[in-house]
Amino acid sequence: KFIHCTPDAQVELYYDNSPKLYTKSNGVHIDGKALIGHSSSVSVGGTEARVQVLGTSFDDSSLTLSRFSAGGAPALVISQSRNTTIGQHTALINNDSVGSIFFRGSDGSDYEDIAGIRCEMEEAATTTSTPGRLIFQTTKTNATTSTTALTLDKNQNATFAENVGIGEAPNSTYALDIKNGSVARVAVNVVTGSDAAIIMDGKDADFVGSDYWSLKAQSTGEWAIFRGGSEKFRIDTDDSATFA
Repeated sequence: KFIHCTPDAQVELYYDNSPKLYTKSNGVHIDGKALIGHSSSVSVGGTEARVQVLGTSFDDSSLTLSRFSAGGAPALVISQSRNTTIGQHTALINNDSVGSIFFRGSDGSDYEDIAGIRCEMEEAATTTSTPGRLIFQTTKTNATTSTTALTLDKNQNATFAENVGIGEAPNSTYALDIKNGSVARVAVNVVTGSDAAIIMDGKDADFVGSDYWSLKAQSTGEWAIFRGGSEKFRIDTDDSATFA
């Protein structure tokens, strides 16, 4: 171990006859891992990062980006090029991964996936077009690998992997459940059986009793209106209409 000062005022820190840290006019350069808060590198879910902040409290295990000025804000920038030379460019292609944020937690023996956010290309990149998608992932009960919960595509369309609740926790019966407190509720059922139904309750939003209505496109090809659980009107496959 020794420190070497070069004629051009560069300071180099050597370990085992190899430079590990040296200064230049544009900053400090590190050859190896930068460990903050610990003397040994830690592998988290198979990832052993070059820069690690390791601690036992909120403060000594956190990273802060702050900007003090009249305008603008700090940013975390994640970038990707297909070129194998650092600093050079080769365009990304369809389905290339641009970057990810992984959340991993200990199960008592190692680290497993908890959730993640991924960014991918959705077409090949050009100088005038760089379409992409964001993929949000979570890990389900009795699993240790995250799977896709929500995808935001290049056209800003949202695709949910499971049922959606708005103003109401997702219900396993309804693909979409929209509720305004105890006042009104609309749900779409394409989950149970093979009928497609829209259920509406403008009285107490509970889908109980005889004060809610349903429109059903049934697997038989017929269409029906229900009040509560009772059919009130039907159009059959030969366009005949029947009132209850």
